[in-house]
Amino acid sequence: MNTIRARLGIATATLAVAGALTPLAAPAQAAPNCPWPFVCLYDFAGVKKGAFQDITAGYQPVNFAGGTGHNARRDDVVYLLDRNGTVGCIEPGKTASLPTPIKGLRISREARCFQ
Repeated sequence: MNTIRARLGIATATLAVAGALTPLAAPAQAAPNCPWPFVCLYDFAGVKKGAFQDITAGYQPVNFAGGTGHNARRDDVVYLLDRNGTVGCIEPGKTASLPTPIKGLRISREARCFQ
């Protein structure tokens, strides 16, 4: 019986440590600090690092280490190009986690991603 309790204690401690390492959720202040018609980028601490509003044909250069993005636009999507060449997208009115560094941002008139 003592062996089972000891093993359960170790498992509980392991889960508690693992839980402390999970990524934080998107900052609550992301949307209120990002007015229409902007797309805002926040670092992992929730500090706004950029706001973009221009629709462009290509990617605007961005040097963003990662964190959260919020698209406050009503009808336009934002495409994000990370340093690995992967393209992500945030639809209008949505917030998304951006775990990898971003090197380009493009706002498009599309109402949904990858149309």
